Amino acid sequence: MEVQNIISEKQKHLKIIDKYKFCFHKCLANNIQRWKCTVKICISSLKINKNYILLNVCDTDHNHDALSEAVINRQIVSNFLKRKSTQELFERPAKQMHRHLKESIDISVKSTLAIIGIRYIKNYLYRAQSEQLPKLPTNILNVHSALNAIDCITNEKNLFCF
Repeated sequence: MEVQNIISEKQKHLKIIDKYKFCFHKCLANNIQRWKCTVKICISSLKINKNYILLNVCDTDHNHDALSEAVINRQIVSNFLKRKSTQELFERPAKQMHRHLKESIDISVKSTLAIIGIRYIKNYLYRAQSEQLPKLPTNILNVHSALNAIDCITNEKNLFCF
């Protein structure tokens, strides 16, 4: 049973065990953590002690199909690139994605990523990056309030709009 640790798109820790994703649910007595399946209708869970050693898997019967390797790899790549693109706002997401695919991904991961998956990742990165940037003003009052908020000063040390 292989345990893989990843970070979700909302910056939460996830564990992938036998192609099923588990998220943290709550802490139990004696520093034991309970992790539940990420599918809401599934009742499968597992328990991990404070040394991150898997104690037992409760209710191992999932009532849904396991994730495919392609979906897991796409989520890992897109979550990594989302963190990177929100930190580096002025570099195109397509450029970041191409660099990451070229340099730091294993060949087995590249083979599972399809063209549609890459397109999803690229659109996802553009959307995540655009949410970080401020909205453009729609009228002159919004322009003036934005300029007043950033204290825009001319070369002669006067306020820009006044």
